[in-house]
Amino acid sequence: MKRFTQQTTFMGTVTDVQADAGIFRIQCRSGDEILVSAGKETRFEFMQNLDGLNYDRIPNPAGFAGQSSQLVAKYILPGRTLVLQGIYLEDGEKCRFDARVVKLLQATDGKFLFEKSHW
Repeated sequence: MKRFTQQTTFMGTVTDVQADAGIFRIQCRSGDEILVSAGKETRFEFMQNLDGLNYDRIPNPAGFAGQSSQLVAKYILPGRTLVLQGIYLEDGEKCRFDARVVKLLQATDGKFLFEKSHW
């Protein structure tokens, strides 16, 4: 198969961040590394409890305009575990993942949100 497109979900740990380009890499438990591209349509969401409250406590940096590169710089840190929903594309030897939803599972201190006392 020369070309392949699939809507899918990945979970992994961030291994590399290139915020200025709006891309980062995750490593899945299987050892596979996925190149992830964040675009204008990408939403960054924190895991929520049943109350549905938004637990985003990361302040916006100075000059923040919500561009994809700024969102990657704000939310994506090496070593963090993420759940990604989006479109996986392969074209010959090239492959990439266009993220539509990035689920952030950890707070700013690195603890998983379900380990926090507000649950």
